[in-house]
Amino acid sequence: MKGAFRPGDYLVIMPVSLLDVNPGDVIVYRDHNNLNDGVKTVHRVVAITQDGLVTKGDNNACIDKYPVKEGNLLGMVTHIERDGKTKRVSGGRSGLMHAYYLAARSEILRLIKNLGRSPYNWIRNYLLDTSKVNPTFRKIYLNNEDGSLIKYVFKGRTIAYWYPEINHFECKKPFDLFIQHPNKSSEREQLD
Repeated sequence: MKGAFRPGDYLVIMPVSLLDVNPGDVIVYRDHNNLNDGVKTVHRVVAITQDGLVTKGDNNACIDKYPVKEGNLLGMVTHIERDGKTKRVSGGRSGLMHAYYLAARSEILRLIKNLGRSPYNWIRNYLLDTSKVNPTFRKIYLNNEDGSLIKYVFKGRTIAYWYPEINHFECKKPFDLFIQHPNKSSEREQLD
């Protein structure tokens, strides 16, 4: 339920029956197979059927596999406490609208990220002449029981990791514009 809740929020739960719940309400329930364990799920009700309450997390693409029945239902989330303040949790129609808003926002951000990926890659591969912009990076060589590790540091901040034994390279953006994968760099040097 990321979006509606944050890590560290305290949920105020009111015991209710299935008849008191409406689509859009946020409920707490136990999995249909594990009624005796301590694992609880907090999801929003998206529909009510004869089989029970159909639920879905606000950040999930699909509805939950099994409907929530009376024996699984622990209660409805009415309020959250965050940073010493109590806030009412939207339920019913406004809760559904909030869930639709979160889903739409997430989809738009995903599309923007995907649209931005192509120009970024094009700039990195064809437009940027890294010989003219050459930031200074420090390489720190480390050895441990798992093998060797090379850290790339810029202004005291680690911006890239290279694990030669497993050929794994990680580099934060936008530094990947300036630091090539070490294997690709050595291949280029051999071609030149």
